[in-house]
Amino acid sequence: MWVHDARLCPGRAFCFVFIAPRGNFTTLKTVFQRIRMNHHRMTALLAMALSLCGMGTVPMLSAGADDLFVHADLPNSFGDGRLDNAGYSFQDRQPLASFEDPEGTLWQVVGYISLNRLPVIQWRKREAGAEAWSLWARTGADASILPAPGSNWHGYMSVGIDTAGYAHFIYDGRGDFRYHLSAEPVHEGWTGDLVNRSGNGIPGWSSGTRSTYWRFSKHPETGLMTLAIRRSGSGHALFVLDADTQTWSAFPGTRASDGRLFTDTGIFAQYVSHDAVFRGDDLYVGYTHRQSGSSSTNEDLSVIKFNAAAGRWQRLDGTNLTVPVEPREGTIIDPAKTDSMLDHRWDLMADGQGFIHGFYRRQDDGGYVQIFHFWIDEDDTVHGPAAVTDTRYTRFWQNVSGTGVELSQARSFHIGARVYVAWQEEDFGNRTVASASQYPFDEWTAPQVIDSTNLRASDPEFERWAWDTREEIWLTAMPFLPNTAAGRPVSVVRIPFADLPVPEGASATFAEWIVAFDGLEEAERLPDADPARDGIPNLLKYALGMDPAQPGHGTVGTVAQGGMPAFSQSPDGQFSFLYRKDTSLGDINYIVEWSDDLAEWREGPWTETVVDASGDIELREVAFPPGEAPAQPVFVRLSVAQ
Repeated sequence: MWVHDARLCPGRAFCFVFIAPRGNFTTLKTVFQRIRMNHHRMTALLAMALSLCGMGTVPMLSAGADDLFVHADLPNSFGDGRLDNAGYSFQDRQPLASFEDPEGTLWQVVGYISLNRLPVIQWRKREAGAEAWSLWARTGADASILPAPGSNWHGYMSVGIDTAGYAHFIYDGRGDFRYHLSAEPVHEGWTGDLVNRSGNGIPGWSSGTRSTYWRFSKHPETGLMTLAIRRSGSGHALFVLDADTQTWSAFPGTRASDGRLFTDTGIFAQYVSHDAVFRGDDLYVGYTHRQSGSSSTNEDLSVIKFNAAAGRWQRLDGTNLTVPVEPREGTIIDPAKTDSMLDHRWDLMADGQGFIHGFYRRQDDGGYVQIFHFWIDEDDTVHGPAAVTDTRYTRFWQNVSGTGVELSQARSFHIGARVYVAWQEEDFGNRTVASASQYPFDEWTAPQVIDSTNLRASDPEFERWAWDTREEIWLTAMPFLPNTAAGRPVSVVRIPFADLPVPEGASATFAEWIVAFDGLEEAERLPDADPARDGIPNLLKYALGMDPAQPGHGTVGTVAQGGMPAFSQSPDGQFSFLYRKDTSLGDINYIVEWSDDLAEWREGPWTETVVDASGDIELREVAFPPGEAPAQPVFVRLSVAQ
């Protein structure tokens, strides 16, 4: 008899079997008692740990704070005649961030520059297990709350939320450095009050420091947050946050006084680090380097990494680098090409398999603008770059008041083993399109529209890390409207999985499987949900070929029959069980483990063989050899992990 529980470890679904020594079988009641006791003991210890850390109880919003959620829609963003300079899209760099609090409530915070040139911040929440969001709360536009970014033609804002729930806002930069912090964590009754940290929040930076192109990055597992900033005209700096004390410090290996990573040559846009991503404990930084004497072309695209074990910055071949890094010392991905424009605001992303991907625009040998892709494998070998698109566009930059952009900057995300890159393109009515691929990433699907909003003079942006933590794709962008007092409204849209392209021959994913079952509510489509109320989570049913909407206590018997694993013991004392494995499912792993205390889990000793197969479906037998049955009661589990 199997016991199944998805609560013992987030991101996994389990089914357990109890094996007793021969001649001493324990009743099923005792088995359930022991499993329940262990689960309750783990829950109690977790509650105790949270209490000792000061997290045992989370303050809920007061009635006054709840009253903040009164705005049904985001108001208009900018777009009047004062902001029609050619050359920039006025798209915020990271306008959306989210945070899931200990109670399971999801919070979204968005920041942007309004029609009257003043910053606006809005936020909303979605209760655990619910589909509906609250209405938007708002602070701004008010110069006494958030000052105007100045008269320059940049209008960027970046938003990040750390592991403690504090929201960070950085905007403008070409004139003044503006950095504000929420006065409280967003889930602890925050009413929009902000702390101005422009003058002393970042080491070596003040409100008069000229900067731009800020980029928050997070470790996908620990939530550790970094901040990359380009100091205008002189290079790039990198910082890391201590969320407990809300203190930024220079990232390890950079200059302690100001986080400087690259040497200062004084050339505008000499170093532009647009992105930094974690793989394990190592941090990869991608940047462009403009060659001396070139005002807008002839740029290298390079990557370096911080090797956490060695405590050193390195090239991808392991060569140690001395900080500040000198010109052309990093691993050059795409070398400089005379008169070939290269996008210095590009995208770096680590996928679910541990590969790192880069996407950027560059003119090809024929002078046409393409989106290029490269990827870095687990050995730090670079593959590519190669063009994803095949266009005949020649216009590189946007023109807000004119014809708009032909091919926007690229933004990427992943679901399971699939990697997606998205952009807006003129031939598709300036709507957001996406292309998909999977390992070894040598073929990409044709562009497919994933959102119908016209982004004629804007770039699509996706909330980062949402796909790592929740497998949700959120698009933020400013639809095109003529330069009138109406402005350009900000959009925040969730992209359904069914609207994403599918690579030819691609393995199925949980997201695609679950959308095929009609009648399920949004909350019932989550991997750990149990819409059939049979105790078997959706992720386990996905792995074992079962219907999520139907009770499924039957056991597997043939390749064609989905079901729970079937346990047996032969007359000679051999313990074994059968389970169904679908080898086409590229986004999950099947793991068989055993334990004698439900705390420490190990693999073996057993044999696992394929006893029957049909196409991608295998019927597998896991067996303890005769005479090697356990000497004391043990538990065996089939673990399914995304």
